[in-house]
Amino acid sequence: MRPRTVRSRLPLGFALALALLATRAHAQPETSGTGRDRAAARALAGAGFALFQAGDYARAIERLRAAEQIVHAPTHVLYLARALAKLGKLAEAREQYRRVADEVLAKDGPAAFRQAQAEARQELAALAARIPAVRIAVQCPAAAASAGSVDIDGKPVGAAELAGPIQLDPGEHRIRARAPRCGALERTVQLREGGAQQVVSMTLGPADGEPPAAPGQAPGGLPLPVPALALLGAGIVGVGVGTVAGVLAIDKASELKDRCPSNPCPPENEDLADSATALAHVSTVGFAVGIAAAGAGVLWWLFAPGASPAGPDPAAAGAAVRPWIGVGEAGLRASF
Repeated sequence: MRPRTVRSRLPLGFALALALLATRAHAQPETSGTGRDRAAARALAGAGFALFQAGDYARAIERLRAAEQIVHAPTHVLYLARALAKLGKLAEAREQYRRVADEVLAKDGPAAFRQAQAEARQELAALAARIPAVRIAVQCPAAAASAGSVDIDGKPVGAAELAGPIQLDPGEHRIRARAPRCGALERTVQLREGGAQQVVSMTLGPADGEPPAAPGQAPGGLPLPVPALALLGAGIVGVGVGTVAGVLAIDKASELKDRCPSNPCPPENEDLADSATALAHVSTVGFAVGIAAAGAGVLWWLFAPGASPAGPDPAAAGAAVRPWIGVGEAGLRASF
């Protein structure tokens, strides 16, 4: 009976890589542990490839990852990328393909590694057209853009990623955006493999059922913090003092002009001149302090860490003082 010739189903590149690992394993002293490590990696990689051929991609990924953790080989990563792509995890598969494609191989390295790199570059180009993408645009008029955050499927998305399209695996994804004083908003998108880029626009505002913020009240029902109220009140007082002092200074200056139509002015008017000058200084300082205090109060209200959407302090709910602004008028409103 003629002996049958059994042909291996392993691709040439992968078989060469396993043979190389086996050769190197025997070349290393057993006392160093390197030989045992390479033997374990060789066994895991072989099991991973067999599982890949059998269509058990999830278990193949486990074995290939374990082999790669022990001994790095471009062939491990190549088949890891292929298994991920088979499961529809295209974004992660792309990263693994890139690892192999961008790796700098030694000039005298194994031919199997160079073949793996060539195949990875070719398959990466084909994979790119299959990965869907989404572009996210978030608007929040009440907060600076840098103050908000976006996450996709619970994972934070950086500002650099938001600047362009974000490639994701096909399937359903949950996008959540939040920002101070704007609440949060969630959208669900369904991405199709090879589909066109989707644009998700999210305009944040008060949560559903929450009434608009009252005058002098932050969105979410929060009264203005006490330091902001104090600064705004000081600003109103400062501007008021500056206005009154300015009017009095103008009156004094007008009276002085009537008494002294020509220079030099008689000595008996020196007190009047000093009074006009002092009032002018008070007016200037009052306006400067008032504007600065009002500006600081607004900034405190916008950026104070205490202005969170957790709700007002129940102990302070009985009494509140809030500034209000209307058409041509402004003031403070107190409730007890």
